[in-house]
Amino acid sequence: MQEGKGSRFVVVDKRGQEDRSEEPAPSSASGPGSPESLPGEKPGEGEINFITFVLSFYTSAMAAFGVLPVEEDGTREENIEGGKEMIDILGLLKEKTKGNLSEEEDKLLNNVLYELRMIYLEKQRNLAL
Repeated sequence: MQEGKGSRFVVVDKRGQEDRSEEPAPSSASGPGSPESLPGEKPGEGEINFITFVLSFYTSAMAAFGVLPVEEDGTREENIEGGKEMIDILGLLKEKTKGNLSEEEDKLLNNVLYELRMIYLEKQRNLAL
């Protein structure tokens, strides 16, 4: 495979560098053709960052708990174990990112986990009845 001038991949070897804090971050264009956007999207749409990553798990869990519709026709299905998996993943993410999040990211992650855990407990109580 040939690599041409239009290649979008840049490899930067940072192994062995002492102080990475002074290294400029690789520039990433955020416009059409950049890795963050898909054809037909406006710049900024479809951008993945920590907040959208967390919200994708949140949305999946809410659908699994039957709070959000799963199908386009509005039908809802419950998959409590699937929702519990999303909670576990978010909990792991919280543990592994501790001390590395902005205040906004940390607050969002805590709020999402709290809300999902409360829904899970309610679903578990309803199953026990």
